[in-house]
Amino acid sequence: ALRRLAVDPFHEESMVTVEALEAEADVESRAEKYLLPVDTVLQHLPRIDVEPGAAERLCQGQKVLLEQAPEPGRYRIYDAASAFIGIGELAPSGELFPKRIFI
Repeated sequence: ALRRLAVDPFHEESMVTVEALEAEADVESRAEKYLLPVDTVLQHLPRIDVEPGAAERLCQGQKVLLEQAPEPGRYRIYDAASAFIGIGELAPSGELFPKRIFI
C-alpha cells in the first residue's frame, strides 16, 4: 500500500488518518482540532497588508495602487484585521492585481 510521508510543507507527524477523523464524534471539534487556516500552505509567499478600502476593492476583483509598494511578485494579501484575503500579483508600477480571492 502506498503511504505518503510528506506533502511539502506538511510532514508525517502532523498528518491524521481517516480512522482518527472518523473516531471524533463531534464534527465541530473535529474541524477545530484538524483543519488548518487556508493560508498555511502559502507561507512561501511574502505577506502584504492592505488598508480597508483596498481590501474591499481587491475582494471585488479590482486592482489597487499601493503607495509604498514592495518588490513586484506574488503575495499573500491580508486586510487591516490580519484576515487572509487571497493571492495577488504586484506589478512594477505598484498596482496589486487580485489572482485568487478566498472571501
